[in-house]
Formats: sequence, structure tokens, C-alpha cells
Amino acid sequence: MARTALTAIVCGGPWDYDGVLLTFTAADATNKNQVVLTGRELVIVNNTNVGAQSVTFTSVADPYGRTKDMTFSIPAAAYRVFGPFTRQGWDSGGQLLIDAGAADVLLCVLRLPDSWTGK
Repeated sequence: MARTALTAIVCGGPWDYDGVLLTFTAADATNKNQVVLTGRELVIVNNTNVGAQSVTFTSVADPYGRTKDMTFSIPAAAYRVFGPFTRQGWDSGGQLLIDAGAADVLLCVLRLPDSWTGK
């Protein structure tokens, strides 16, 4: 079955004073999730459960052949921010792959603007 696609919210540039409204989507624990990866994505995870939940970001081999999926525990009622995810080590056919074990894990993907350089 195909992974469920998430839509990234594009952040405004340095002169955007209105901000962006965050929209969270319940994780698809069965089919898993994916989002188009440009190298400027941040993932905000909210665990709405009363117990800890986990989220995993699936890696791909970098130019040196290294891989290491990253699994994190999210405490009850907590938020965590991950990224930005670069293409190197994370680009799986143009997608960032995200796995969460339950629908009470909410995901929000922010995409930094094209002008972001990471410096």
C-alpha cells in the first residue's frame, strides 16, 4: 500500500510578519507517511496520547554508504521538532519517510523558504 502523503506548509520569508498557521495531521500508523523532500523541511511531532509514542525517520545511504534510521520517543502530551532534513541521507525517491506507531501522533511539516541557506 502507498504511504500517505503529507503536505508541507511553506514558511514566509524574513519579511513575513504574519507567520503561518500550523496544521497537524494524524499519523497513518498502517500505511506510514511521506512528504516531498527539498532539503528544507522541519517536522513538528505532537504526541496527544497519555503515554510515550515514537516516530521514526527512515534514512538512505549517503555518498559514504552510511544509513541510520532515527527513532525518537515523544513523551505524553509533548511536542518535538526535527530537521531541517537534507537530501543527503534522507532522500528516498524525492520523499522523506516518516513512521509513527499510532494516529494520536500528529505531524506538521514546515518547509523553509527558497531563500533559506542554512547559514
